[in-house]
Amino acid sequence: MSADVRNLVERATSARALEEERIYTVAISASRRRPLGRQLSSASLPRRSVPPTGRLEILVDRTGRVETVKLETPLNGYHDRMIVSAVKAWHYKPAVKNGKPVRFNLVMSINLPDL
Repeated sequence: MSADVRNLVERATSARALEEERIYTVAISASRRRPLGRQLSSASLPRRSVPPTGRLEILVDRTGRVETVKLETPLNGYHDRMIVSAVKAWHYKPAVKNGKPVRFNLVMSINLPDL
C-alpha cells in the first residue's frame, strides 16, 4: 500500500508542476487582464497617414510583469529593439484562475513609427 501512496504523491507533485508552467491565453484566462502601465514613446517620430503595423506576442508572469516579448515588424532592428525594450517595462494586473495568479500569453497589433 505504501507504494500506491508514494505513486499518488508523485503524480500529484507532477500535476502541480505542470499547472505552474501552464500558460493561458486571453480566451481561457479566468480573469480580465488589465494593463497597469504601458507606453510606447512616439516623441519626435514622424507619422504617415496610415502607419505600418506590427505584431506583439507577450508572455506575462504570475505577478503581472512581462516575461518575454516577440515582435514581428517590417522595421529595422534598431526600432525593433526600442519597442521590445519598452514593452518589457509594461505591467499588467495578474490573471487569476481558480483564485490563483497564472501566466498568460497576449497577442496584439501595434502601430509602428514611420521611418
